[in-house]
Amino acid sequence: MSRLLSYQGVDPAWEERERSAFAKHSNRPGATVGQFLLGRFLEEDIHVSCKPMLPRDVVELNGKVLKGVCILQIVDVVNIGASFEHRTENSKGPSRTLKLCLTDGYQVISGFEYQWLPQLSVNTPRGSKVAIQNVAVRHGMLLLTPSTCQLVGSSGEPVEADKRKTKGATKDPTAGAYSAALLTTGSIGGPAIKPSGGTPQKASMDRDRPLFIATSGEQSPIIPLLPVNEDCAGPDSPKTSLQPQLTLQSTSKPPSIMTKVAIIYYSTYGHIVQMAEAVKEGVEKVEGVTATIYQVPETLPEDILTLIHAPAKKDYPIATPDTLKEYDGILFGFPTRFGSQPSQIKAFFDGCGGLWAAGALVGKPAGIFFSTGSLGSGQETTAYSALPFFAHQGMTYVPLGYRSPLLFNLEEVHGGSPWGAGTIAGGDGSRQPSQLELDVAKVQGESFAQVAKKLAA
Repeated sequence: MSRLLSYQGVDPAWEERERSAFAKHSNRPGATVGQFLLGRFLEEDIHVSCKPMLPRDVVELNGKVLKGVCILQIVDVVNIGASFEHRTENSKGPSRTLKLCLTDGYQVISGFEYQWLPQLSVNTPRGSKVAIQNVAVRHGMLLLTPSTCQLVGSSGEPVEADKRKTKGATKDPTAGAYSAALLTTGSIGGPAIKPSGGTPQKASMDRDRPLFIATSGEQSPIIPLLPVNEDCAGPDSPKTSLQPQLTLQSTSKPPSIMTKVAIIYYSTYGHIVQMAEAVKEGVEKVEGVTATIYQVPETLPEDILTLIHAPAKKDYPIATPDTLKEYDGILFGFPTRFGSQPSQIKAFFDGCGGLWAAGALVGKPAGIFFSTGSLGSGQETTAYSALPFFAHQGMTYVPLGYRSPLLFNLEEVHGGSPWGAGTIAGGDGSRQPSQLELDVAKVQGESFAQVAKKLAA
């Protein structure tokens, strides 16, 4: 554990003071300067123990990677990926997305759980320290993954699950062995980190401060992230130099990450399905963008669908409100119902209250394509009906405009408008989307993908 001591950004003056303090109490059995400094580092506010590490303009950065390693302190943790009523960890509900408020002691920055962080939860004590390494920055926010963000530890108040262990250990800190979960990450309310080989680590406690400090030589799971100062390293520690600053590297997106577009539709007779497939073809013309088609749940009972001779549904997956969180942009397709959206789409939109409460869709681009029975039966108003949902969710509406010259074609009847691609089904639904209408849908998919890619960069 002594290898954890040489954090980037540690103030040499603070370290010298703590070394002097250790020298005055060096008669502690089993204690080393490394263990003492680690305990003090976890206990101290980062403003006291460290110098500034984050770039001054970090909240203005976009499309960059912070190269190197530094330690940040957790100011707050909120689960923004669940609805308001499901934000407690033990509730059943939508999967979580943690938002961390982090500081280097001088600046504050937000970090988002881009991939699940098993070491963290909403119960992680405020004041805990995390190590970040080579983390991507988008619009002034850190995109956190298990490989770029790992928990160092804390001296915070343990959660209920560990209070009994802590109480017993406080009474007799030398009796028995305690797992790495208690020593370094036990109070995070998440899965324990096992030391190499699964061997428990013995613990001793600084009797002046009730903080557990590991004394085993076992390597911590996050040691590979951290450089080492030779004067703090143990005899078997690698000799590496300390690089006390972060450098910036430009990147359009993290490696191997595609811009993802969801195409979510409702269709009774299949016209919108054909349009959705054409839109998908257009989306995937743009390099680095992928599209997935979903359908919203049907609300009509089977006997009514049979009565109106509705064909069987396609086997595209059913969308849920949580589906919207997973994508960088969303295109919605639906037929008109008296010049507005059908009840199936309205029911789906009304089920997104949790996303609104969490702000989960703010800034995401959205677009619309549609079908009507005739030229004057909703080729524009059907699109209008979706705009209040986009506005209340804070989404960015991306219209088709006149990107396709086919919209000016007067040689044949066709749907479509600046609001989006469209098709005309006829009064009895017998007319199928024409090639012109499908081509316009492809143009919409391609142009929407270009915008979504830029916004996600």
